[in-house]
Amino acid sequence: MKNHLAFKFLAILLCAASLFTVLACTVGIFSFLRIGLYSNTLKDLQDKQMSDDLGALAERIAAYYTTTAKTDCTTQFLDAYFEEYDQEHAIREPQSGMWYYVLIDYNSKETVDIGPGSLETTAGAILYKEYQVRPKYPVILDILDTTDTPPILSDTEDPDEEPENEDPAYPQGWFQYDWYDPTTYKNESYILQEADGPIYKVQLYLLPGAYE
Repeated sequence: MKNHLAFKFLAILLCAASLFTVLACTVGIFSFLRIGLYSNTLKDLQDKQMSDDLGALAERIAAYYTTTAKTDCTTQFLDAYFEEYDQEHAIREPQSGMWYYVLIDYNSKETVDIGPGSLETTAGAILYKEYQVRPKYPVILDILDTTDTPPILSDTEDPDEEPENEDPAYPQGWFQYDWYDPTTYKNESYILQEADGPIYKVQLYLLPGAYE
């Protein structure tokens, strides 16, 4: 008799636990619906990710163009610098041949750059996103040949460390970008400082089938 009562009590506990689990799941689903998680389809989430990626890409496009237009950086340096820029900002371009951009000067309303490709090769493209950006671009303060000398200490590094050669008095906020120039076969330190570029509108177009 005692065992019979114990089994009944255990059954009641299991039923109560099941009801509690169902109630908790119901409350959880209701909460997700309220904050919009369940209302987003996979396509919605993919579109949001795409939009975030393209926002970073738009700023990068404007920064690259501004650096090209306002500095004397070589193409080799720009490619190396912005390759690292892409990695730092986790920028992923849409698949090659599936998109193009139009860069417009915000004040003059003039189109200053188009790429990749040209308008003639992008028939059927639709405007996916438009961004207004004011990029930062690197201004060259100095270029040092460090092939036979150690690089200097930038003001973003540990100030307690002593550089092996003299630290010149560059403006506050300067930073150093070290690279190997394949055209001159030299190691160089570019002393740079970020400046604010003009305001642009970046229109990003996707060709049919680029993002499904």
